Amino acid sequence: MPKKLFLHTRSLVLPSFLMLVSPMAAQASHISKLFYNSCFFALAHLDCDMPEMLQFGPEVCCTYLKENGFGFSTRFSKGVDNSLKMKRSLFLLASSLLLLAACGSSTSPSPTSSVTQKPTPIVTPTHIARLIIGAPIQDFVTILGAPAKVAPANPNKVYYFQPNPADGNQYHYQVIVGKGKDGQEHITEFFFQLWSGEQNQVDCTRFKADHASPAGTTSDGEIFTSPDLNSIFPPGDFVDTNLKPVTPGTFEVISFLAKSGPTHVLGCHILIGEQTIGG
Repeated sequence: MPKKLFLHTRSLVLPSFLMLVSPMAAQASHISKLFYNSCFFALAHLDCDMPEMLQFGPEVCCTYLKENGFGFSTRFSKGVDNSLKMKRSLFLLASSLLLLAACGSSTSPSPTSSVTQKPTPIVTPTHIARLIIGAPIQDFVTILGAPAKVAPANPNKVYYFQPNPADGNQYHYQVIVGKGKDGQEHITEFFFQLWSGEQNQVDCTRFKADHASPAGTTSDGEIFTSPDLNSIFPPGDFVDTNLKPVTPGTFEVISFLAKSGPTHVLGCHILIGEQTIGG
């Protein structure tokens, strides 16, 4: 039974119980008192030692008189029987109400509400194709279009992009790929050069890997290190010209200068590792 309903029921039952019990208790008390006085009067005239039995109550007195053949009025005999019945009824009623109160007073624990946690979605960063060292070969294809040709270069391959319409042997991009840690082809080295007659200034730094830090200079170019390249290629891929290991994540940027101007850059060569011998 819900606690609130039980409290309401108990508030109705108890007053009703008291209204029912009070007259019955008063009547039983009155009958018991009359019977007690009658027994006491009878016993007082029979034996001086007998009144000590009164400590056991009127019922014992009644039983004693009946067993020893002493008669007393029919009124008190019926009163004793009714008194006993009333007391038994009151006892059963009170016991039932106490049991009901004990059962209703216990509060059932409310069930613990459970909220289903939805898994946090994994957000994959959007990949932006770029022409940088270490990029997937697909990035170059996306930006430059399909390669004009692909040549084997054991154990790698060379992709040629953007041939010169006036000279089929010239290409803006010659790209060498190697297998990255993910098993895909990534740019390990590439050349960029202007076509004949092009006089644009080339910025080789735009081909650098992300998060590059300067790590020195050589007679040909600049040395950098990038944690991005370290995460793309295995450590054994970072070597110098003589296959001597260098720091993983190392790459070099070499600028090709015009003979007519020491500051005019005509092309670039970018590779992982070093073009010159490591220290």
